[in-house]
Amino acid sequence: MANQASAGLSLKLQGLSQRQLLEVARGMGVNQLTTDFFTGLATAQISQGDLLPPGMTLDDLVSEIASVARLPWKKMHSRALLDLVHPPELREKLEALPETKFRSLIKRANRYFVADKAVAVMVDTVGGAIAEIDLEDMLSSLDSRMAMVPNMERLKKLEPTLLPLLSREEMMQYFTPNLYSKVGVQGHMQLVQYLKRLAKGTLGCRIFGALIAKNKQKQLSFELPSSIKVLLLNNLENQERFVTASAAFSQVDVHRLSHTNLLKKLALSPAFTKPMLESFKTVPTPDLRKLLSTVKAQLGNAYSSRLFDRVADELTAFDVRSVFKQRQIELLINHVPELQNSCIKDMTKKDFMEFFPFKVLQDGMQKLTETQLRQLMTRALYLVNTSFTARLFRKAINSVTEELSAQKTVIDSWTPQLIDRVVTTVNTLKMQEINHWKAPAFLAEDILERVVDVDVKHTLADFSKDELLVFFHQIKAFSGERVIANIFEGASRDLQPPDLYRRFDAVFAHPTPRRRVVFGLMGLIDQQPVHRLSTREVIDSVARGIEEEVGPEDDTVEYLVQEVFNKPGEFKKVMIKLFDEFTCSIGYHMFLKLCSELPDFDLRDVITDYTNRQLLPSLVHACLPSLTLNNGAIQATGVELLQIAEDQDDMYDKLVNDLRVIPKQNLVEIFNKMATYLETTRTIGKFFHLYETSLGATEHERRQRAAEREAVSLMKLHIQEDPADIFQTLDQLDAERFTERLEEEKRKVLGKYIQNDTILTLIAHYDLQQVQHFFAELKDMCDDTVEGPKQGSTTALDDYEAEAALKKDAEDNDATNADTVVTDNEED
Repeated sequence: MANQASAGLSLKLQGLSQRQLLEVARGMGVNQLTTDFFTGLATAQISQGDLLPPGMTLDDLVSEIASVARLPWKKMHSRALLDLVHPPELREKLEALPETKFRSLIKRANRYFVADKAVAVMVDTVGGAIAEIDLEDMLSSLDSRMAMVPNMERLKKLEPTLLPLLSREEMMQYFTPNLYSKVGVQGHMQLVQYLKRLAKGTLGCRIFGALIAKNKQKQLSFELPSSIKVLLLNNLENQERFVTASAAFSQVDVHRLSHTNLLKKLALSPAFTKPMLESFKTVPTPDLRKLLSTVKAQLGNAYSSRLFDRVADELTAFDVRSVFKQRQIELLINHVPELQNSCIKDMTKKDFMEFFPFKVLQDGMQKLTETQLRQLMTRALYLVNTSFTARLFRKAINSVTEELSAQKTVIDSWTPQLIDRVVTTVNTLKMQEINHWKAPAFLAEDILERVVDVDVKHTLADFSKDELLVFFHQIKAFSGERVIANIFEGASRDLQPPDLYRRFDAVFAHPTPRRRVVFGLMGLIDQQPVHRLSTREVIDSVARGIEEEVGPEDDTVEYLVQEVFNKPGEFKKVMIKLFDEFTCSIGYHMFLKLCSELPDFDLRDVITDYTNRQLLPSLVHACLPSLTLNNGAIQATGVELLQIAEDQDDMYDKLVNDLRVIPKQNLVEIFNKMATYLETTRTIGKFFHLYETSLGATEHERRQRAAEREAVSLMKLHIQEDPADIFQTLDQLDAERFTERLEEEKRKVLGKYIQNDTILTLIAHYDLQQVQHFFAELKDMCDDTVEGPKQGSTTALDDYEAEAALKKDAEDNDATNADTVVTDNEED
């Protein structure tokens, strides 16, 4: 009977839209809340009939009472609380209760609707998702969005905690008349969710809000010209109009078009009004370019843009960048984690279109085939699930559960996007600042003033001062150098068995053991090909690398071999995986780090080719002997830098073509930042130098090794999706059988995975020994490939602790000083 009922319910749910499914989930959550609530009230002899007026829904009852229960009710007079209950029929019911019963009711409402947050947070999260779907539809047109911006501006000035206390009539005043028919049918609970989303403003408002906050905190060198401050700084409508109009510009457009043509291109957008056009005519060309470029950089460095950019790099079979625009990218990346429990390989195009209930996103998805949609969703979900940032965040927070117990349920509900934004924001703070805020003079509000991301600031608004300090400290302590963390993420994605994956995550949760291992991997550089080394040779080489940097007293290798990776061959397997990941992707991750450090230039939009991105650090490294650095600054003009770059190996020619379109002052900044990173960092900089030097002295040797590493990177992406297909296509990874094929046959089978003609030609001419080495790496990857971990799963964060690894370098873990070294640059 139970199975029949379950099957019947499942069948009914299958016919519902995503919006309807969310309504069902919220209804179930509200029912659970009210059941628990009225069960608790039974001891106070209060029944549902005593409270629920005729015609009022349970949603409204929960929302109205919860809004009062969130207040410091113990310090407030009952009359003051009752006056904040707006529906007269509900207020009459509450006024009829004796004082003791009323206080008992508020006490239980606080417990079930506020303090005991699990179900309440779920209801709030689902309500937020419903609001996003509805508002995306309501504000899809420019006119409707612009009409709502003044209301958003009013909401922005309203204290967030006051929103639930507004009456229904007051809430409706924040909507334009054309929306009344859509929002008027909603209850109090959903109206609050609409207003919470609207208070965040549009994309343009959020971009300018971040710019203004970063300027205030001196995180940006760019100051808005006085000629447009009045127009944009305090005008949310014009901010949205400017960002909407600027979406048509590429980074190259910004610096190539004349002032007249820049304005013409802006004016082509219906968002850019004639008064705005007249005002911008007086803005000097450099200022206008700087503003456009800064807006592009802020958009490019957003979480959704960064993740989508990586997805696009890894989808080599088609150009997904040309399909989706900024708002579509936001919706896609923010909602792809919801595919977690879906079987993507069985989904049809119709299934995908129905799953993402946003028309603007569906317009982009319509341009892709069913196969392309599967590849896109698979790759995006894979990158979300294997995020080392999210895993380190969970590890950091789980180690202070007692101190953050009051916030645990809320933190557990955070999405990957929000986690990334929180971590990114906190890592802009310095450890000295966090320690300074311990002084009694600083309040929680003072600390949050340093948080530049408006959404993050709202997210942390309920944290006490002590909770904020613990929270910030943990994130700083666990973050470490971004490039190292990203490479460790790549190496860990497909570790098998799961137990090995858990131990890897536990021991490398803290940056100190990660940094030690990078030193150790330097000892493998002169031992290539490392796949042919014995376990003992790997152990000795890694130990030697660490000893050369840290000293003979370090016991990292001993600890890892005896306590963590203690099964036969495990240590070798993990070290070789890390070494392969470093040699394959170090240049790429250095490029991504550089992009994130350019606040007013979107380098991703200029260098879009994966190979050229990989090669940029290599090109800068090749140019270093011809450059003079003075206090970390290159003593050369942009023209001189370009000439030096042009004189390097032919393998850089396509990259140099990209660099030619970059303004000379930006080119100097790019080379400066990369050169400084290469020259001053003991880990990444030194590893990169040693590895580049090992590639060979001749152009042919360097080109061959670079192409080989890129081939491995490209093949790895396909292995993660379908290792069986690789085996079948490449002769079961039998080197002898593959070598016997004709050159054109080799190119044809490899062309299924690799579109780079240079790489195809290289591998097609491999001799038997080279193919054996290449296939050995692929086979190791195929053997290790497993489905990525579920997002939010605790399997990677449980029993294993890195205590022994942390003890061996106590000064690196001192909470008051060395964390600054570890997290701000992770270098001594």
